[in-house]
Amino acid sequence: SDQGVVALSERCPTLRELHVSSCYGVTDKSVTALAKQSDDLTELDVSWCFSVTDQSVKEFLSPRCKLKLLRIKGCAVSTSMVLDLFSTGSFLFSWKLNQSNLEAYKQKEVL
Repeated sequence: SDQGVVALSERCPTLRELHVSSCYGVTDKSVTALAKQSDDLTELDVSWCFSVTDQSVKEFLSPRCKLKLLRIKGCAVSTSMVLDLFSTGSFLFSWKLNQSNLEAYKQKEVL
């Protein structure tokens, strides 16, 4: 849950890896707390945490971010946010475009 992840981020500032895939209680609140308080975080798996969105993932655009692997498969993260994160060149992803995101990106490119 958010309560557990936020507490972990506050009490373990040197946390390096966290895997909470399919934890439905994990939302943007958790991811934002990790991005802001866990400076040594290098790997985060929030796959299938349906309440994780662009709102929190954008926090990893910070230059101080050390994240090397972000797994967001099944999250509500837009294609444009993923492209923004890719453009930083600082880390890899495990992410799968769903059909609606791909179509939205193609339409945006055409305009």
